[in-house]
Amino acid sequence: MDWRIISDNLGVVMTAPLPFFVAFCSGIGVGWIVVGLIYTQRLAHQQDLIQNLRAVLEDKMPASVLGSALRVRTKRMAVGLTLIFVGLGVSLFGAVLVVLGGSATKTAAMPTVPAASNAKQDAPSPPAVLSSQAAPPEDTSAKSAVKVTYTERDIREMLDALTDAHSLVEDLVAPSFFQLESQVVNWQGAIPNMGPQGFARALSERREKIQTEVWPQINDFVYKTHARYKDQLRFALALDEEAARGEVIRALDVAIASVKLIPPNAPLETYKLVERDFKAVANLFNPAVYKWIGTARTRIDEMSKNLRSTGITGFEDQLLASPASLSR
Repeated sequence: MDWRIISDNLGVVMTAPLPFFVAFCSGIGVGWIVVGLIYTQRLAHQQDLIQNLRAVLEDKMPASVLGSALRVRTKRMAVGLTLIFVGLGVSLFGAVLVVLGGSATKTAAMPTVPAASNAKQDAPSPPAVLSSQAAPPEDTSAKSAVKVTYTERDIREMLDALTDAHSLVEDLVAPSFFQLESQVVNWQGAIPNMGPQGFARALSERREKIQTEVWPQINDFVYKTHARYKDQLRFALALDEEAARGEVIRALDVAIASVKLIPPNAPLETYKLVERDFKAVANLFNPAVYKWIGTARTRIDEMSKNLRSTGITGFEDQLLASPASLSR
């Protein structure tokens, strides 16, 4: 038996452990019964042969009887073995029919989990396959009708990737954007304290961190480290949200340019000239950035729970519409 078949499809086995255990024990029991029958027949045959030989040696029966008895016993054994193997063949054929019938029904109702493939081999692995099956257009609340072919290894690797995505959001993305937001909403106090040029430099540093650290790490994470699952991770990180497309950075560039135009030691009334630009940036943080990061957190959590419980992300219908590249 190739134990890799069981290990690679452990998720399928664990969905119905009792039937698997019963079938496994039944197979062992049937095997022992067959072996016991064959052994008993062979033992009875040898005992009869010994008794007949003793009778011939004691002149209680002619030697010709041995040949006919042997032929009768051999014929009976052949018939018995034939019936045993025919029964096993019929049982195997029936089991195959049941499995095929169950698989066909299961395919129409829920996703299947085939044999595993290694996503980290030297040769590039094909991406996790998604195929669409259109759902009724009038029922938009229905669950995904998309079939997936996630393997057990796919599930493990996607769970690891989603754990890393959670750390990426909490340790890098959220702090970077929220620190920038803090400076943006406090612009009225920051400009007098730091001066227009000093405040513009501080904002530019935050901007550069996002452009040179945050986005490159997101790109590497999605398109290099976990390229096999780029569609799933793009969706998990909500990279199609408005904030993720770079609206905040573009609005911030306008605000920075406006601040740089303020001369040193300008009267406080002059600062009101940039109020509209900073309000535009602040309005993108709430709700756009908050929605983006909140959506990413929710999707990462839900996809992880769904993979552990059902073997799919639960968002396969939406994954089909995921763009091929990340735009800022």
